[in-house]
Amino acid sequence: MNTLAHRLFFIAGMILLSACNDYLDVNDDLDNPSTTEPQNLLPAILGNAATLTYNAGEISAYYSQQLVTETGFDRTRDRWDFSQEVRVGIFRHHYFDVAGNAHNLINTAADDELAKNYTGVGQIMQAYAFLITTDVLGDMPYEEAFTGKDSPKYDTQEEVYEQIGLLLDEGIQNLQEAIAQGNTAKPMTASDDVLFSGDLTAWTAFAHGIKARWLLHQKNVASDMGKVIEEVNTALSNWVTPSYIFSGVDTWTQNPWGPLQARPLLFSMRANVLSNSVPSTFFLDLMKSDTELDPRAFKHFEPNEGGEILSLVSGEGRGGIDGDDLPNLLDMALTKDDSPLAFMTESELFFIRAEAQFESDKTAAYNSYLSGIISNMQQLEVDQGEQDTFLSNSDLVVQSSDDLTLSDIMVQKLIATYLSPEAWVDIRRYNWDPNIYPELSRPTNVAEDIYGTDKWITRVPYNMETEYIYNLPEIDRLGAREPEFLTVKLWWMQQ
Repeated sequence: MNTLAHRLFFIAGMILLSACNDYLDVNDDLDNPSTTEPQNLLPAILGNAATLTYNAGEISAYYSQQLVTETGFDRTRDRWDFSQEVRVGIFRHHYFDVAGNAHNLINTAADDELAKNYTGVGQIMQAYAFLITTDVLGDMPYEEAFTGKDSPKYDTQEEVYEQIGLLLDEGIQNLQEAIAQGNTAKPMTASDDVLFSGDLTAWTAFAHGIKARWLLHQKNVASDMGKVIEEVNTALSNWVTPSYIFSGVDTWTQNPWGPLQARPLLFSMRANVLSNSVPSTFFLDLMKSDTELDPRAFKHFEPNEGGEILSLVSGEGRGGIDGDDLPNLLDMALTKDDSPLAFMTESELFFIRAEAQFESDKTAAYNSYLSGIISNMQQLEVDQGEQDTFLSNSDLVVQSSDDLTLSDIMVQKLIATYLSPEAWVDIRRYNWDPNIYPELSRPTNVAEDIYGTDKWITRVPYNMETEYIYNLPEIDRLGAREPEFLTVKLWWMQQ
């Protein structure tokens, strides 16, 4: 285990205990400190945020039907049935590993006027974690989350969203003040800040990117698309992709999407089952024309000996297809042990802007649409000649703004957000509309006793190990003990 890994392991363990005590406010050990310097808190927050992003992305990949399992009968991924699950780790990862420790970071840095950079970064990461988690769960504790109450009240998702916006605004303001402090600000180095090496301009751009995402999610509940465009433009003006870098040398430094299937938080982390997964026919068909296959497919899926990339209809399994003929998903562009894990990409920003521009300025939306495709291809290091050939294929890429549809934008965004939490958010925002996502249909093995013949999974349960034992009054108030709760639409899905 290298030095950084040792440091992350020690800090993660120490801060986890601190965060648990902060949440529950019990069993304080006065002989051991529960706080530390801000620079010691930040590495574990960022590392755990990468795990949180993976967990939400793993959920998203199957429920957006980018991926399906080879058996077609995985209980939670294909059948959407959580009745036999005992843990849903994203709840815990959020409160104890990311947002809880960001809460500690904010409080610790608040005592130092020259640590506004750490305060701002803490607020941004807390907003990032709350946004990812509420988009998976819906209502969740916010106001009482870190007050020491054993059974905190659940706030509505709308209320949580309001607080996320305030966190982002306050974080941006603190970063601006820290930038004005110049060299007098508390040092933030590459060993503390593995995303941007203390570059507060990059952190500010990331915050504006999150705000653009946050605003777009509210499109169905009267969000201003002009503000979305403004936030994207501000983010792009100084954009540096916030990527968590994995060295891949040991368990603690391996990307959880990688072939070694690293699970440093083994007991509560979503398992990596890429070795038993393939692209869905729905997803791969979006990347096909009669004459060409999107070159990005070869960056994600390794073809068989015959040069083919096969897919499976969601829920049907591989039947008589030889497993060796199915594509390998591991050790590809995003799934190596040392692949970086992006919290947000430039291509996502372009697609956010394209969607926001579509109703008011189709020419601008078209240019953003093309920029999103190109940015994603550059991220995946697609050969320039292959890019040019793909972009000129009218079956796969719209050739003029007059022909651009909302479906064109959202299909390309779905491809560009492979393994990202955003893929499932978008599909739910558009209520699984086949006019937006052609040929999208439910897996054939969905648990009909829960979902009937036409309902879709909209959320996952809260953590069974804590909420369904220690917070039953809130669980019952929400109706979250009923299996059908997983079909209840999130606040921002309403139309």
